[in-house]
Amino acid sequence: MNELLKGLHDNLWTSLESIFSTDRVLLSVAYLLNFASFVTLVSLLPNQVNAAIIATICLVLLNALIFMSLKSSKKEVIKIIMTLSKIYHDNNLNDYFDSSKTEFFVNRYNQWLFLTPTLMVFAIIIALAVEYIA
Repeated sequence: MNELLKGLHDNLWTSLESIFSTDRVLLSVAYLLNFASFVTLVSLLPNQVNAAIIATICLVLLNALIFMSLKSSKKEVIKIIMTLSKIYHDNNLNDYFDSSKTEFFVNRYNQWLFLTPTLMVFAIIIALAVEYIA
């Protein structure tokens, strides 16, 4: 039974690492996507408004996809951490890991979930400001 528990423990940590790696890639894509969209909008406006509208729609859809993926990751991370907390608690190891770790990851994901649409809005507003105000 101890081997089974160790295997489960290792698999849970591996799953967490995999989720975090995927999310780092997603966040990098979000940064690059929004910067590229800013550049695209600046180059399209004011002469090609229809193309700028299409680019903006694509930007919104891609950011929504990233947002949904991060939201899904947040739920999965919370489940895994709660399972790990239970394993540590059941084995009298809660001094090393407990459910209070959940708060850190919830805050981390909340920041990322705020950042994703904020970057998008910022890219659009700055592009419009550069073209129509500056």
